[in-house]
Order: sequence, then C-alpha cells, then structure tokens
Amino acid sequence: MQLIKRFVWFVGKMPSFLQRFLAKIVTFYLIVVPNQSARITRLNLELAYPELSKRQRLKLAHASLEDLGQKFFSLISTWVRPVEYSHRLVRLVHGLNTFNKVSTNKPTLILLPHIGNWELFGVWLTQHRSYTAMFRPLRANDISEMVRDARERGGNVLVPTTTMGVRQIRKRLKQAEAVIVLPDQVPKEGDGVYAPFFGHSVLTPVLPYRLALSTDAEVFIGAAVRVE
Repeated sequence: MQLIKRFVWFVGKMPSFLQRFLAKIVTFYLIVVPNQSARITRLNLELAYPELSKRQRLKLAHASLEDLGQKFFSLISTWVRPVEYSHRLVRLVHGLNTFNKVSTNKPTLILLPHIGNWELFGVWLTQHRSYTAMFRPLRANDISEMVRDARERGGNVLVPTTTMGVRQIRKRLKQAEAVIVLPDQVPKEGDGVYAPFFGHSVLTPVLPYRLALSTDAEVFIGAAVRVE
C-alpha cells in the first residue's frame, strides 16, 4: 500500500501541463475501452435527455468523461499539495458576502454535491470557517489516511458515517458551527424517499432536510467548478 501512496503523491505533485496530458490519456481510455464509468454516464444521459439524438448524447458523454479524467488529477493535487496552492486556483467566488453575513454565529449547513472539485471547495472554505463532515474510510488504508489528513487541515473535524456521526453533526450545528453534507449520496433503502428527478423517481437522502429542520440551520449549496 505504501507504493500506491507514493504513486498518488507523485501524480499529485506533477506539473499541471503533465497532468492535463495524462488526463487526455485517461479520457481516451474511458471513451474507447468498455468500463463502468462510461456505461453509467451513457445510461444516465439516456434517462435524463431522451429527447436528444444519440449523437448529441454521445457528445455530452465524451465531455463528461473528459471532465472525469481531469477531475481525477485535480482531486489528487488537492490532497497532496499545500493549501496555499489550492487557494491560488480559486479565481472567482459567488455568494461569499452573503455567506459571511448570514452564517456568522449561526448553524450553517453546506450541501456539497459531487460537482467539480469538492476537495478544493473544502480547502477554500477553511479560510472562512472550519467545518465538520462525515467520512467513510477508503478500502486502501494508506490512501484513506492521506484523504483524512488533507480534509482535516485547518481544524476541520471528520466523523463516521454512522448514527453516532449523525448525532455529532447535529450537535455541532446546534453549537452554531458549520457542517458539510454530500446531498447526492445514494441512501440505504428505508433511509431515503423517492423523489422526482429528470422525470424519474429516484431514491433521495433525507438527512440534509432533517438536519436543517431540527437545527434551524442556514443552508447553502457549494461547488468548485472549472472556469477555463
């Protein structure tokens, strides 16, 4: 596992131009070689955009897989590079004044969907407020430790994805702290509700709603997306 950790560290420290080149190779693989990511992407596009032609959906699928290839390297870079490097990547921020004005000394629930570089958003947020979030250890212990260490920089706290973790999240909200929740995780059957999404009934988590309701939290949606 140490070998994998060193490889991830090496990839994350690569110059940006080299990462972009390797991202193109990863994208080519995702498009050409049959794989689960490509299959799920195409299926989702068929379900969400049945009115589009097959060619149009294929174009969207290629764009999505290209973004996935780039995201692979940007996430790793965020883990292993100093926070100052990540801060310099943020060029434009929308809603910061509102966030600072509304959330100060109040329970703050930030919904962070898997859009763009969610790791970068967490690093950026720590400049303004530390946060608590749930964390499920990865299968590779060394990589899991690397991710945990990266997310805990700046005084952030990670709690387990268990009932005890939910209690800690709720407790910190009631103490007027900030919490990040990933709202697009698929819940277990019985832990969510079926809600309409692109014309389909989709199993949707209810934890964010319950947290906001029980703590009277200010709710924000965040994302760090590529602009160039």
